[in-house]
Amino acid sequence: MDSVFVYKNPETTAPGTGPLQGLKITVQPNISVKGWPADAGSKAAADFKALEDATVIERLRQAGASICGSIRMSEFGFGLYNSSAGNALKQKSADAELVMDMTG
Repeated sequence: MDSVFVYKNPETTAPGTGPLQGLKITVQPNISVKGWPADAGSKAAADFKALEDATVIERLRQAGASICGSIRMSEFGFGLYNSSAGNALKQKSADAELVMDMTG
């Protein structure tokens, strides 16, 4: 896609009315937007599509916000500055026991 977005909303529907009318929002792919990729930055969930909108997405839309797309994120949100837990393990820069404890 590009260096920032992993998915761009193809719908051009006008945003609703409300206090957030005209505000453009991007989300990370750990927030479910129905039909959008929801891989949480992980190759393990690369083909997963969200089955429904998260409550926060419903509320943003009800308030008039426009959801523009999903942006890149580190794997499951565990990375630090453009990194991921998986990459840190491969580079031997993270404690495997700690990373595995964080991921369940």
